[in-house]
Amino acid sequence: MIMTSIRVTTYQGLTIGIMGTSHGHMLKAKLDGSRNDPPYMNVPVSGNSMIPVEKDMEFDPTKKHVYVLVGAKAIRFPVESCEVYTDCSTCVTTPDPLQCGWCNGKCTMEPECITAGWKDDSCPPLIHSIEPSAGPTQGGTMLTIYGKDFGGPNIQAGAVSVSVADVTCNIIYRNATK
Repeated sequence: MIMTSIRVTTYQGLTIGIMGTSHGHMLKAKLDGSRNDPPYMNVPVSGNSMIPVEKDMEFDPTKKHVYVLVGAKAIRFPVESCEVYTDCSTCVTTPDPLQCGWCNGKCTMEPECITAGWKDDSCPPLIHSIEPSAGPTQGGTMLTIYGKDFGGPNIQAGAVSVSVADVTCNIIYRNATK
């Protein structure tokens, strides 16, 4: 992947590079000169077509957006927005200096969350499937629940629970996805 364009701005005293790539992605990275931090944001802007971001990139007057060209398409890309992170896991784990968190199904900065429930350290679990899908009514069937955001390895015992028909299940094994 080759950098095709770059613009630099500051946010809360940090120097931030906004970069376009030959694969049609936008990257953001801290540029402090003392170390080579990898980009903390990598968002495709050309869909699956891998059309490169052109070299001409300009900020709007507020510096909250940058205009980029991807092929024949002009895109207004948010610079000071957490909404580029489209799932909770990415949102709450990004080292973005905007300090993003999850609120009502989207990634926001805390002042943008107008209801209670902004979280910057965890996500509600998302269940993809449960196996087996049926079992005897008297219970005793071992279940495997697949999904994500079931908690990291540092969550203490008792902080996670599973119930079926108001009966608490014993958790034999747990990781972030199973």
